[in-house]
Amino acid sequence: MRRALPYLLFLTFVALGVVALLQAREADADEPAVATGTPTATLTPVLSARRAPELLAGPVADNRLRRAVEPFLAATPGSECLVVSVGGRRIVETDAGTPLVPASNQKLLVSAAALRELGPESRLTTTVAATSGPSGDGVIEGDLWFVGGGDPLLATDSYVAIDDPARPNTDLEALADDIVDAGVKEIRGDVVGDDTRYDDVYDVPAWPNRTLNRSKPGALSALAVNKGFATWPDGPDDPTGPELADDPAQNSADLLKALLVDRGVTVTGGSRSGAAPGGLTTIARIDSLTIAELVDQMNTYSDNTTAEILTKEIGFHRSGEGSTAAGKTGTLRTRFLDSEAEGRLRAKSGFLNQSTALSGFVDTIPGAVVTFAYVGNDDFVTQQEVNLQEQLADILVQYPQGVDLGLLEPLQAP
Repeated sequence: MRRALPYLLFLTFVALGVVALLQAREADADEPAVATGTPTATLTPVLSARRAPELLAGPVADNRLRRAVEPFLAATPGSECLVVSVGGRRIVETDAGTPLVPASNQKLLVSAAALRELGPESRLTTTVAATSGPSGDGVIEGDLWFVGGGDPLLATDSYVAIDDPARPNTDLEALADDIVDAGVKEIRGDVVGDDTRYDDVYDVPAWPNRTLNRSKPGALSALAVNKGFATWPDGPDDPTGPELADDPAQNSADLLKALLVDRGVTVTGGSRSGAAPGGLTTIARIDSLTIAELVDQMNTYSDNTTAEILTKEIGFHRSGEGSTAAGKTGTLRTRFLDSEAEGRLRAKSGFLNQSTALSGFVDTIPGAVVTFAYVGNDDFVTQQEVNLQEQLADILVQYPQGVDLGLLEPLQAP
């Protein structure tokens, strides 16, 4: 009984404290003023909410947040789910188990799986190899094998200049320079692209044409320079769209061969695709960005190609089969500009005809970090529904809005 007494007293303290909080919210305005001068005795009872303000401020702030999101949820048509948590503690949980289409928020699942399975500091390596190194006069006897390691950002300078110079990429020109620096002057054979690390399913059959036309995903190949595009527009005024090569590995070999010829290397053969034999000697290699950096690139630009390639790499790493079987996309730069959440919100957006989503973190004005995930589905998502997410951000950025701790300090006797 003696051991239970402190526990019972604690429970009594909590119960009386909650009751006292409710009374204090009603009576604070009529409390006597605090006297100044010499120290005086307090009027506050020992078992009072005023003696544990921090303990009670949290629940008040949580309740205020729950009430604040109710108008947002009421304004969103269709079906939706919302989860908001702080420090792993869920504050808001509305229809969290409802199965909804997450749009590009699905990339967050790919991100988590890639970081956990592949490791944030790992890299994808592209290799150039031959049966032996160059002879004394720089000759490679036989074919030069261009072996893909899954890097989705391999690109030539001409493609980068048209696509987006600000986007991260892996410089194929640098790989060509390394081949020349290795002493290669002549290749007495073909340049052969090998993309056998992954399967030969270069697209997602379930993608509708509107998705293909809008986002222009590249070829989902282990070796796809310039995302596997054989042609692309000359500039923003060129009405023609990019065209994918039928064989991304051979297209990549074409591009590498052209870069080598430009650098004075003689290639007596052509270019083709095929599986490299074992026992080759590495001539040059180039690493991708780290997996963490690839994940950042994927989410910043909502890059469907990178997402699908990382999914194949996860499959290769787990089972030796680089496919998407048993697994299945700086999008905020023009949003939240007139919101108090501007500069405080880090999130992944998602948008399809029937889905809109936003998940991430908010560094709130009072100094908390709020984690949230919102997904909404409708027959046809309008821009107005997407804009409602700014209302959610404005609500979250104010957390916590609790009681005035100054009003809960122990009262002093006059």
